[in-house]
Amino acid sequence: MSAPVAAVHGAGGRGGARGLLSGAHQRRDARALAAFACDGALYAGCVAAAVLARPPGLKLLFSVLCALFITRLFIIAHDACHGSLLSRHVLNETVGRLGFLPSLTPFNLWQFGHNTLHHGYTNLKGRDYVWTPLSKAEYDALPPLRRFGERIYRGTFGQGLYYLVEIWWMKMMRPARRAAAGRRRFDTRDRRLVAAYAAALCLGAAAAARATGQSAALVLFAAVLLPFALWNAAMGFLIYLHHTHPRVAWFDTRREWSLRAAQLRQAIHVAFPSSVDALLHHIMDHTAHHVDTLVPLQQLPRAQALLEGAYPEEVPVQPFSWSYFRRCVATCKLYDYQRHRWLDFNGHVTAEVPLRAPVEAAAAAEEER
Repeated sequence: MSAPVAAVHGAGGRGGARGLLSGAHQRRDARALAAFACDGALYAGCVAAAVLARPPGLKLLFSVLCALFITRLFIIAHDACHGSLLSRHVLNETVGRLGFLPSLTPFNLWQFGHNTLHHGYTNLKGRDYVWTPLSKAEYDALPPLRRFGERIYRGTFGQGLYYLVEIWWMKMMRPARRAAAGRRRFDTRDRRLVAAYAAALCLGAAAAARATGQSAALVLFAAVLLPFALWNAAMGFLIYLHHTHPRVAWFDTRREWSLRAAQLRQAIHVAFPSSVDALLHHIMDHTAHHVDTLVPLQQLPRAQALLEGAYPEEVPVQPFSWSYFRRCVATCKLYDYQRHRWLDFNGHVTAEVPLRAPVEAAAAAEEER
């Protein structure tokens, strides 16, 4: 058996790609808690500075820094939500819930949508709802306003609006009723916790504005609204990069789709400079995260390097540049699920997606067994 086929076979089991990463599960609780405490303290300090600073330029600077630390706290909480950050379940749940609060993310709903649906059905339409492309027929059937929204979402500057509306609002704050009725109590509890945090943050900012003789609207904008908007832009941008690429396939039938192949091929390592990668807690080493979610953040660079060394033809690596991003946005509008091609909004083919059919067939057969 060739190495690529073995990798696909083993990505979900004890051997192959996932087995390769079994030595990268070491958790360092003290280091993880210190990173969480540091990012939390810096976030709180930036919120206070955005409230108290008088020059508009300084308020803007601290708003941007608030968004950065919201993003870093979210990435740490995301790891805790997978149970990979810390060695004890109660610590992971506590850090996860607290770390999600600045981004106004309900822990339990994120856990279901991300861990169960996105990771369990990566790039399978109808189950994975993160940046799932429409077909040409689906796009044409939309009312005009909704088609306009899709063009905005898949434009150069639409990722933040997509995350705000389609993920945060529709999936986190107003989710459809799920079959798992016994968990709705926890979903409601987490949404109420997020709402209470948001209310406390807004009331505190308004009170500080009155106490310092500032405009309450300006302070709320600088300390709450702008950081939240920038966070949505960052999150929409990052998850777009994770699973959208001219060579990445999407599927609308389980017969074609394979979880093992999806985790190796459809989760992209978008390579940023090492300083940016560290700033993002290494979350862009995304193939390793999808192959094995138990690999903690600090171990992702090592795990990603192992995967790329063992399976260079299977793991997609894309050096980041703004010209690449613009090309990706121009290419990946709609998807032809029958012929596996990316299309523009007029239905013109923009990219053919290579499926490597023998590997896909072997992976599907393995799953059936």
